[in-house]
Amino acid sequence: MKGAYISVLAVLFSIIACQKKESPANNKVCHKPKQLDMYQHSEMALLMEQMAVQHQQVRKKLTEGKAVGAFPAYYEKILSAKMTDPTDFDADFKSKAAEFLATEKAFYENPNKGNYNLGIQACLSCHELKCGGPIPKIKKLVLK
Repeated sequence: MKGAYISVLAVLFSIIACQKKESPANNKVCHKPKQLDMYQHSEMALLMEQMAVQHQQVRKKLTEGKAVGAFPAYYEKILSAKMTDPTDFDADFKSKAAEFLATEKAFYENPNKGNYNLGIQACLSCHELKCGGPIPKIKKLVLK
């Protein structure tokens, strides 16, 4: 008799466990999917990404003893590109941007490790004031 009770309980538990559960999709409640806000880089952020790639290429050329080419004219856009936060385009930034351009032009006139590192230092000095996020990436560009 005891075995019969156990068998009946086992069958009941099996039936309960195997019942089809109603999923939220079967409830006929429609939920609109959330719209994702895609971050868009500002003109300045895109320009600085482009300059970082340029510096990586120049760094490689310098270490290999190859010619670095001419000063990239698009660097001049640093004086006019729209920033993520327009209030960052202040006198300090303009001064640092002019310093950066001067060091970069000096490097392209006389490409060597010292002049290259002065350009990277110009990047670092500005980013220490404004936007510190890229500093670790910029430090990797220094030639030792």
